[in-house]
Amino acid sequence: MRRWTRTAPLVLLTLFACDTQGPFCHKAYAPSGVSVHLDTTSWPDGEPRVVFDLDGAEVPCAIEAPADTDGTSEALWWTCGDAPDRRTRDRAVVEFFFEAHTPEEVLVTVFVDDVEFGTEAASPTYEVDEPNGEGCGERTAGEVHL
Repeated sequence: MRRWTRTAPLVLLTLFACDTQGPFCHKAYAPSGVSVHLDTTSWPDGEPRVVFDLDGAEVPCAIEAPADTDGTSEALWWTCGDAPDRRTRDRAVVEFFFEAHTPEEVLVTVFVDDVEFGTEAASPTYEVDEPNGEGCGERTAGEVHL
């Protein structure tokens, strides 16, 4: 028992010293970026496609295929450039997250059956936080509703 009381402080000191961001940092994945929520209720029937302009970086997005093979699911798969696929069940509002993009303005052009339906622009609202703990790295997260 006495041996443990002598080595415990050394073990704890070693554990905390090995963490370069401090002893109380979480390791959760929390990237910077912007979330864009699109209200699709006014879109006409047809095959939608959207093109996002994020301060000059164009990102095209389209529905690739239904999420199931028998056609009974309401879920849709959206693919945006080289971003991960986005599965959504809500056809009225679709959310896209663009990691590492923090544009001053988001411009969205909507096409339905390859005919331009409309264009909207808005400036995201951003917050800076430290989701993994104080002193563990900042994240800039933004949101815009169109």
